[in-house]
Amino acid sequence: MKLIKYGFGLLLSVLIVTSCASKWPEYKVVNEDVSFAMEGAGFGMDEAETPVVVKIQRGVANEALEVPITLTDEHGVYTVTPSKVSFAAGEFEKTVTVNYDYSKLEPGVEYIFVLSFNDALAGHGCFSSYEGNGKMLLQYEDYQTGWYSGRWEVNTAIMAFQWVDGPFIDDLDDDTWTLQRAKGTTAYYKMVLYDENMFFEFKNPGDGTLVFDKYPGYNDFVEKYSGGRADMSFTHKGNAYVFQQRPANCEIYCSSEDLTSGDCVELEGWVSKNGTWFGGGYNTYADYDIL
Repeated sequence: MKLIKYGFGLLLSVLIVTSCASKWPEYKVVNEDVSFAMEGAGFGMDEAETPVVVKIQRGVANEALEVPITLTDEHGVYTVTPSKVSFAAGEFEKTVTVNYDYSKLEPGVEYIFVLSFNDALAGHGCFSSYEGNGKMLLQYEDYQTGWYSGRWEVNTAIMAFQWVDGPFIDDLDDDTWTLQRAKGTTAYYKMVLYDENMFFEFKNPGDGTLVFDKYPGYNDFVEKYSGGRADMSFTHKGNAYVFQQRPANCEIYCSSEDLTSGDCVELEGWVSKNGTWFGGGYNTYADYDIL
């Protein structure tokens, strides 16, 4: 009886496998299985008009194949060459080049383009479109100088502040700093602090807030940005510091949309020196006045 049951179970398993195999036939890669190498990427747009090179690949190359490429560009700054990719027999990969007109760009604007080809040419798991997200890289020049306006302030309890001095913070309150502004704009700035060991880039939208920009090419010194904090490490006078800023709480006190003499930038966050956090881990505040 055990042998009969075992034989019946084995037969049933074979029937199930056969049934599944007939329902889901093996997929065979053909010459028309074309794909972009990735779905898309972000990039910086520079004055040299460095082009974006996008790869197109296919799984089988037994025959020649032509793939027309469509460019979608709402801003009208991009061109693509060639507009039709020609695979010769034996070729698995080709490239298309996307160029842009730098003279048409404005700071802070995201310029998106989409490359695409006929979905019928895309195989399983293939990408029939590619989205590029470009943004003008800013060119900074010295604009103003500033100085640290006084002692550091620490929030020792909720809304209870006190000014603080001492060896921990003395190294950070005796230097002037440089405010740089991006060419062609009054909105994008860079603060250069502590012998150029620390800098960060921000946007002044003109409403008293300070906006940290996280796009490629911005905030090169920021090591990570998560949970509303921007961590910046630097060395100064032989000590290792970490600024953990709270961008949402940083403010600009200015009389106009353009930062100028008499205005002030206030930073809020946490600061550590050689691994020890200042003020028992409470928030700290520092004001930087523009001369």
